[in-house]
Amino acid sequence: MSRHYGSAELNTLKSQIEYCIKSNSIFVLSKVKCSACVKAKALLNKLSFQTGVKPSILDLDNYPKQFVRAIISWLWATKTGIKTVPQIFIKGKFVGGNDDVQKLHTNGRLLSLIGMKIGADYVTGPGSKDAVLAQTRRFSCPSGRDLHSPTLVDYNSDF
Repeated sequence: MSRHYGSAELNTLKSQIEYCIKSNSIFVLSKVKCSACVKAKALLNKLSFQTGVKPSILDLDNYPKQFVRAIISWLWATKTGIKTVPQIFIKGKFVGGNDDVQKLHTNGRLLSLIGMKIGADYVTGPGSKDAVLAQTRRFSCPSGRDLHSPTLVDYNSDF
């Protein structure tokens, strides 16, 4: 049985995407088989070991093409100015796609944009005393486990 997607479902998804952008340190709108999306998600997941911040990801593959086009067009017109994926938001701000995130990382700016998460607090600025102290605290657990790592919420299951 196929699912019918109407304007009510589209508006609900738009609201959920708005919420995800605002409430997650990193939010990625993506497609599973998109090579640029795969590269961007791999980089952000790799950096989560340093930052303690895991990306929240919404893969659009489970939606009909018309629905996906409507979401991409809405984001293009209201937030991003691009019609491709991935679309990556850090701390509620659109930073670009894969090329942009890779360039930010190469230039040494991505980690400071993401910041370091310690409990409920963020420490930004790679050279700050707080960042060094936070990194020391993060990796000093005798068991080897990072007790300060946040739990990744899978928003895909809610859509």
